[in-house]
Amino acid sequence: MSQPQPFEHEVSVELASLIPEEVRGDPGRLKDWVDRALLIGLKAMIEGSNSVDLSFVNKAFEGWKADVSDKLIGPKSDFEVALKAWFEDSGGSFQRAFDLEDKKSPLGKFLKKQKSDRKDHHDDVQQLIRDLQVHLGYESGVADEAEKGTRKGSKFEEEVAEFLESVKGNSDGIGIVGEMLIDGTKRKVGDVLVEIDSPRSTDLKMILEVKAGADYTLRGGTEKKPTLPDQMTTAMQLRTCHGSIAVTDLKHLKKTQKAWNELDRHRILVAVDRDNEDFTLLEIAYRVLRYRLLQDGEGAAVADTLDIDKFNKLLDEILSRLETTTKMKRACTDASNAMTGVHADIVKLETDINAKIVEIQGLIVTASPDKENSD
Repeated sequence: MSQPQPFEHEVSVELASLIPEEVRGDPGRLKDWVDRALLIGLKAMIEGSNSVDLSFVNKAFEGWKADVSDKLIGPKSDFEVALKAWFEDSGGSFQRAFDLEDKKSPLGKFLKKQKSDRKDHHDDVQQLIRDLQVHLGYESGVADEAEKGTRKGSKFEEEVAEFLESVKGNSDGIGIVGEMLIDGTKRKVGDVLVEIDSPRSTDLKMILEVKAGADYTLRGGTEKKPTLPDQMTTAMQLRTCHGSIAVTDLKHLKKTQKAWNELDRHRILVAVDRDNEDFTLLEIAYRVLRYRLLQDGEGAAVADTLDIDKFNKLLDEILSRLETTTKMKRACTDASNAMTGVHADIVKLETDINAKIVEIQGLIVTASPDKENSD
């Protein structure tokens, strides 16, 4: 048998990333770490031995503990010292964020808001969390989340526009305007514009507000964050539209919000089942609002052409059935998730069984007469 010879081996980026950065920067320590890692791994891979000497593992662990203890463990570690300074520094970001005397601190603004308006507590709490994130130095994370929200919103706008295009059955013009500035202003309001094409009336338009997430409120708005109904009104005014539809995701429905809400004759708020691509209520809202705008444009002479009682009865029946289908879909999803969990448990059991079989085989080999004779 030839004698072992030293050889060079290139460590992959993936393995190198497991080595602490301060060790990688010190050639002497780096060689020691790699040698210890190989020693541990190679000894653990030795086959045919009933009891591997694990003292080298203890030695390796003690070496690792000595490397990190001064940085993470103990009252004088770098981590403990930095954390204590952050909490106790009177002029630091943590102390200033929770300063009740400072009316401009996140907590100070929150308490002031609670004293003046308690109608929408949930939204105020969410705003407090965002203010604290920014104040404590998480601006980049907040910006990233805002960017993600914008991308989600744009995708939802596209889905809404494509759905209306597929069901309209007429020559109405449908376009996405969410990123388009309004002439003469720096404002961007409204997301999807519908221009009604009818020989009986001209220049009739409706604007859609599309909300992909839960970051909207129905009451208790502010100048910086108006309510969704107020946004609909503003969009109608600035886009010179005659009606508005707000479209939200069913899974973000507010506690006091229904899937269908008629704010007034020309403003309708609907929630669609986006996950299951069920935009039925949006189609109904579009057709109802379109009819009303044409009707109002022509005057009261045709006011009795629609059987209001029958219409309301049909709408109630549709809403009831949609609520039932939503519950059924959720039940199906829960059942599917349960089956997925059962399958995962079965796979885990099979893996455990196979591992036990391998152990049994190892015991048999160890105790076999052939093994004894070979020794």
